[in-house]
Amino acid sequence: MAPPISRGAFRRFHPNDEQETAKSTGAGNNPVIARPGNEAVYTEGMSEADVALVRQAVESFGRNDRDSAWGLWAADGTMNAPKEWPEAASSTGLDQIRRVFDGFDEAFGPNWPRDMTAKRFTDSGGGRVLVEYDWRPSGAASGASVDQQISGVYTVRDGRIIHADFFTSHEEGRKAAGLE
Repeated sequence: MAPPISRGAFRRFHPNDEQETAKSTGAGNNPVIARPGNEAVYTEGMSEADVALVRQAVESFGRNDRDSAWGLWAADGTMNAPKEWPEAASSTGLDQIRRVFDGFDEAFGPNWPRDMTAKRFTDSGGGRVLVEYDWRPSGAASGASVDQQISGVYTVRDGRIIHADFFTSHEEGRKAAGLE
């Protein structure tokens, strides 16, 4: 279960952005911070270190700096891809996890991570961080557009990401994170 939301200090998505505004998530009265033009938000009451680590990995991956992103994972980390994906297997070990993600290069081109926008980071307790993404890549060969929600529930231990479960909807991700 997620830690209680307090009405104390806000956590910021981009610490250097001076034009952030407070908004409501629409679920109750949970305040968040959002940057104008980018709906990425943090909800309150989170473990700053866990969220900061996951945010750093997500931002590195989004810049297509995969080596930096993978450097934040444990060597023996595990991952479960969405059950709807052809590569919906469990992966064990960083090399195997990297191969799953590198496999998207063929389908969507090598810059597909730039088409993923992290919309929300939520601490769900116990070292788990939910990230809700919008993903809008185009097929490398066909040019066909994809418009999909993705959620990742990351588990952090000892300053490393040790596990991630991915889902093809934000609702599934919130349920898996124990937030619904």
